Amino acid sequence: MFIKKVKIFSKYLILFLFVTLSNNTRAEFFEDLSKIIENNKKRLSYGISVTDFNMDGNYEFLVTGFGFSNLALGFQDGKLKDLNKQKIFSDISKKTIGVAACDIDKDGFEEIYFLNTDTYSGVKRYSDRLLDFKNNNYFDLFELEKKY
Repeated sequence: MFIKKVKIFSKYLILFLFVTLSNNTRAEFFEDLSKIIENNKKRLSYGISVTDFNMDGNYEFLVTGFGFSNLALGFQDGKLKDLNKQKIFSDISKKTIGVAACDIDKDGFEEIYFLNTDTYSGVKRYSDRLLDFKNNNYFDLFELEKKY
């Protein structure tokens, strides 16, 4: 069952990357399925990761937004829709260039790391985020008070 999900997911990942990363490149053996992405507007998105964002047993695409909202795209009603409803995840005020997901604390849920920047050299104003999920809410582990 897992292998079947991975194969299906891989097919959609390749399709998604093609549609979002190459608006001008068309080849006869590719089919344009950009219409399945709800609210598919032009935006800067430098990174993508795959995880079970909402713990429903299906994988979602986590897409960075450089001056745009970070997205958690999942399939609903035959479309790829943004499933995120939380500001800390969207983080429109930051410029996110990378995202990774892995289960750091071994609780069965993957934490989400967002790499944010406002400059490519020198000191940056934006901190990165390491999001964890508890009680139906995301919170930033980097914002927790340090205890010594």
